[in-house]
Amino acid sequence: MKPPLEAAIDYLRRYAVTRWELARWLLRKGYERSQVRDALQALARLGYLRDAWVLQSRIESAQRRLWSRRRTALSLRRRGVPARVVRKALHRWYPPEREWEVFGRWLQRYGGRLGPEVIRRARQAGFARRWVLRWQAGETPGP
Repeated sequence: MKPPLEAAIDYLRRYAVTRWELARWLLRKGYERSQVRDALQALARLGYLRDAWVLQSRIESAQRRLWSRRRTALSLRRRGVPARVVRKALHRWYPPEREWEVFGRWLQRYGGRLGPEVIRRARQAGFARRWVLRWQAGETPGP
């Protein structure tokens, strides 16, 4: 088995991941916690860990896919990103006003109609109830 630092660098060459995803991957590969911690510290000193860039990229990608903030947060949490970090990242790169715009683009898939089935799908997609209520009140999202 390769040393953990070498394995981590090889993985980072192929994938843009956060430190938490990398730590999970190394642990699954069978490395000890202390080895993983030391490897992550070395990578941080060398400037290989770019968590903010990876999180921003993932959040922007989620917006292009018309994902809600809730669905985006769930995706990041499943990847091992701590809840505190997810909250800060969403606040910075996906504010609620932006979700209103994304909801409007999502709704265009249904021709702007907001029948019971579309409302159910909006809730399943993780959009907040307030967006549905604003739309029903006649408010439309900006560009």
